[in-house]
Amino acid sequence: MHTYSYFNCDYIPSENADVTRDANLVVEHDSNKPPVATTVFFGANDAALLGRTSERQHVPVEEYKANLRKIVHHLKECSPTLLIVLITPPPVSEEGRKAHAESLYGEKAMKLPERTNEVTVQYAKACVDVAEETDVCFINVWSKMQETEGWQKKFLSDGLHLTPEGNAVVCLPRSDKANRAMFNGLSAWAR
Repeated sequence: MHTYSYFNCDYIPSENADVTRDANLVVEHDSNKPPVATTVFFGANDAALLGRTSERQHVPVEEYKANLRKIVHHLKECSPTLLIVLITPPPVSEEGRKAHAESLYGEKAMKLPERTNEVTVQYAKACVDVAEETDVCFINVWSKMQETEGWQKKFLSDGLHLTPEGNAVVCLPRSDKANRAMFNGLSAWAR
């Protein structure tokens, strides 16, 4: 099976600073059969605000869209039958981010959030736009999570990162198109 993985080349791995600008595609060939499906889940770090504590991760929304397009086109070139699923960034709870920072840094914690839901929605919309224009599947995690009352604590451990319940939101929704493609792909791959 081929393995596609993204990593960030400008930051050390312990910083978890993956942004679309620094994504490098690594294709490892360990089988004659191409992968059936892949997910692309960027945007939460790209949406970091300029002038705040995580500004080094900021990628302007138009550049984010261009980067997603490049990723999708590259994946389609590598494997034309690949099921590609873009996943929007999750919503952001500014209160959760502030509480998390205070738990780590006390009085020295940031006063202004490094991300906001108001800005993150622009990245979620951009992700959906790219999925539609490139004819790939998408999961709108940003919208789906906010349909649940208390989403801020149920789905986000620190206002940004997913809880186990948040991860379930990412994994559960699939369109009929994705289900058919996945079934057809798995059937072909198993042969």
